[in-house]
Amino acid sequence: MLPELAEFGIKVIACTLGVYLATLLPFFRDSRGQADSD
Repeated sequence: MLPELAEFGIKVIACTLGVYLATLLPFFRDSRGQADSD
């Protein structure tokens, strides 16, 4: 595998995980917050 492709793959995975976590974490926090408040 070419180093360039490897770097590109790592960047794509990192970005995907970042967006994935950024989307899920607030969702879980909101769910727990609403449950606790209610």
